[in-house]
Amino acid sequence: MFRLCAPAFREGALPRLGLIASRKVGNAYERNRAKRLLREAFRLHKGWFSPGEDVVFLAKRGVDGLCLQDVEKELMGVLKPERAGHALGDFPEVCPVVY
Repeated sequence: MFRLCAPAFREGALPRLGLIASRKVGNAYERNRAKRLLREAFRLHKGWFSPGEDVVFLAKRGVDGLCLQDVEKELMGVLKPERAGHALGDFPEVCPVVY
């Protein structure tokens, strides 16, 4: 439901998040909800990102029915291929709740 776009690095700063949700995602309510959920997942898991890293996520269609746990799984799925061999190593479990 999300796609990673244009990761970049800066020296010695905190990680930053950029969000893109076009009208293709849905109406204003759906776009804002998608951005809120992704911001919250980013806030909860800032340890997944290196200091000074800038990431931009593009929301895709189909995010209207997601909850926070779904967004966390999506985020981990998008980031894991990008992190192959990255210094962050393995990702922590997204949610201890059994689905």
